[in-house]
Amino acid sequence: MFRQAFLPSLLSSLVPRKSRYPSQVPDLEWGFSANESPGDWRNVLLGHDGSPETSLRLLASLPSDAALAQLNSDISGLTESEAASRLAVTGPNVLSSKKPTRWWQLIFIVLPNPFNILLAILAIISAATPPSDWSTFVILIVMIVISCVVRFWQEYRSAVAVVKLQNSVRMDVRVRRQKTVLEPIMKTGTFTKDEITVSHHLNCEGNSDQRVLEVAYVNAVNQDGKKNGVDAAIIAAGTSLSIATYEKIAEISFTFERRRSSCIVRSPEGKVVLMCKGAYEEVSALCSRIYIGGKTTTFDTEQRQALSQQCSRLNSEGYRVLLTATKELRLPDLDDSELMEELESNMTIEGILTFLDPPKEDAAISIGQLQDLGVDVRILTGDSLGTALKICQTLNIIQNVDSDDRQAITGPELARLDGTEEFADVVKTCKLFAKLTPNQKSQVVETLRGSSNCVGMLGDGINDCVALRAADVGISVDSAVTVAKDCADVILTEKALDIIVDCVSTGRVTHGNTIKYIKMVASSNFGNVFSILIASAWLPFEPMTGLQILIQNLLYDISQISLPWDRVDEDYLKVPRRWNAFDLVRFIVVFGPTSSTIDMCTFCLGWFYYGIRTANSPVAVSLFHTHWFLEGLLTQTIIVHLLRTAKIPVLQSRAARVLVTSTCTIMAVGFVLPYIPSLRHALGFVRPADSFIGFLAAELALYCLEVQLLKMVYIRIFKTWL
Repeated sequence: MFRQAFLPSLLSSLVPRKSRYPSQVPDLEWGFSANESPGDWRNVLLGHDGSPETSLRLLASLPSDAALAQLNSDISGLTESEAASRLAVTGPNVLSSKKPTRWWQLIFIVLPNPFNILLAILAIISAATPPSDWSTFVILIVMIVISCVVRFWQEYRSAVAVVKLQNSVRMDVRVRRQKTVLEPIMKTGTFTKDEITVSHHLNCEGNSDQRVLEVAYVNAVNQDGKKNGVDAAIIAAGTSLSIATYEKIAEISFTFERRRSSCIVRSPEGKVVLMCKGAYEEVSALCSRIYIGGKTTTFDTEQRQALSQQCSRLNSEGYRVLLTATKELRLPDLDDSELMEELESNMTIEGILTFLDPPKEDAAISIGQLQDLGVDVRILTGDSLGTALKICQTLNIIQNVDSDDRQAITGPELARLDGTEEFADVVKTCKLFAKLTPNQKSQVVETLRGSSNCVGMLGDGINDCVALRAADVGISVDSAVTVAKDCADVILTEKALDIIVDCVSTGRVTHGNTIKYIKMVASSNFGNVFSILIASAWLPFEPMTGLQILIQNLLYDISQISLPWDRVDEDYLKVPRRWNAFDLVRFIVVFGPTSSTIDMCTFCLGWFYYGIRTANSPVAVSLFHTHWFLEGLLTQTIIVHLLRTAKIPVLQSRAARVLVTSTCTIMAVGFVLPYIPSLRHALGFVRPADSFIGFLAAELALYCLEVQLLKMVYIRIFKTWL
């Protein structure tokens, strides 16, 4: 849809003003497919690089009538029949989304896993090499099936969940059809209720005056496009008034840099009037006269100061303040963009409008919870400093305003620091950034990221898009404008701050349990490899068969499936965490060899106490294998409860019931395997020596004590754990 008069829109601003027509844009050219001709709506505007962005610039550079002609459209929109015919040609205008992978396709994705391929090769070798070992073949095939089933179920559930999330996100668009207009509601405000209402309409003497509301009402109803919260509030307040009908001539749209909007209308008396509303600083700077005491006088310094003080007082009370102004003029040249902007000068101030959008009831609680979690909350807004400051003080984001400890700054003040070292220092210390342009919001986010911070940006308006892209995590809501949702990484289905708190907590729990698993498995594998290397250099036989090692690892991995549901200590959740590769390596180097000390105890028992020193006796070697299998499985499984927390396990920190159940079950299953004749023979075990059970219990107790003491020393030296 294109407006009837000049609009300094976002797209048109991408093209220099002096190049308003295609012939004046040397880098752009018209492009048509072989079967199309000018005037066909299917024509594509192509730039020299063929990109959609360049095409949009070219289209935005055209006058309204030329653009409509190029698209073969009309200011009133398409007819329903024409829209239907175009829909039949181009298809629905929807974002592409992936359907869940079919189950049989997922099977082919799951099967070619490197681990499965290795097991399959070993199974084939065990069956094909005489004498055939069918028991080993069956066990390996069972392991492959278990691995594939688990992975298939996880992958399929994840794919279905992703599609459900995609379908839950609503993308609203606005179109104009002849005789029909569809307009979804746009919601703004992060900490407020999105219930903006007009509180006061005051003349310049501070008295309630309907004339001020009338000017704002005429301005609001003559703004094309979506009605923002302020316009909707004005229209709602003015609906009950008896306001004369004004004929719209043109409009000068709101932008985040101008911070005002104007419309040019013809009054019932035939006068052409410009009606403007906007932020105090931007509008008052363009006014030379003021309507006060029933007459129009010069807007002198004394009156300027009095009006400024009145607006500041209202801001400090939490009201959003707008000025209204008017100007009589001759019918302007609507095709002259520079003249259109010059019309907003020497205007007459009519009065003040105030608005109130109260904070949400849970906002202060949620912000307090985020601060307790170590999340530094900053406010980036286009509102005035006074209004935003009142909200920040209400929400306990800013307690006191101290000149020595600067916590708030405005966009114009920040612009004066751009390019200086002080810019980064101010961004680090300030909690509130008011009257920011979209680009300044992005600058603040990028500066915070440059200070090694992980930055999340929550926004739902067009002016938040650049900052959403710049943040580590851009967060929007389902009720946001479409372009904001497109720029976000995460879209919330509800606009509630407590969801952000839950997300932070859940994310830290997930991160903590992930780090647990990585450190446990990596250190355990490192210790096992270290022990095998020692055994290879010492023993005249292998310390355990390959099948036994696979079974041991499979049982251990099954015990860890429940780890994502484990509890995480409250102390861990209070501090933000980031991935640290060096910390992982350090943990592995320190705790990996620790398990090898107990392995050496088992090796020494087999060598010195049980006298297993040669490979001449298969039964004796199998006994050695059985003993190390039991010790290795039980130690690396029980140690999960020590490594999962920085505290003393059981006494100070207890694992989740599901983790306790899984680890105890696997330890029991692993312990009884050598006592079941059929499984014992298939896996190459023998019945353990009765005396070894006592040694095994002592080894487990010794290992737990060793790890707990080493953990305490590790935390004292490195000041960290997981």
